[in-house]
Amino acid sequence: TRWLPVGHAFHTPLMDPVLEEFSREIAGLSFQVPRIPVVSTVTGEVAGAGFGSAAYWVEHARRPVRFADAVGVARGLGVRVWA
Repeated sequence: TRWLPVGHAFHTPLMDPVLEEFSREIAGLSFQVPRIPVVSTVTGEVAGAGFGSAAYWVEHARRPVRFADAVGVARGLGVRVWA
C-alpha cells in the first residue's frame, strides 16, 4: 500500500462541499456496463444497474467504503487471486 496525495477526506461528510462540482465535471463522461461481474465497495454487493454512472461515483466519493463486505462477496463468487 501507499498513501495517496489527496486534498480531501474522501468517503466522509467532508466531501459534501465538492460533490456538486464533481457531479458536473463527470456528467459528460460515458460509462460502459462491466463485461465481468464487479463487486461495488459502495454497496458491498455485485454491482447492478447504475454502476459506474456519474451518480454512482458521486455516491462513491461520499459514502464509507464497504471493503470487507466487497471482499466477502468476491470470495463467495470464487475469487482467489487479488491483484
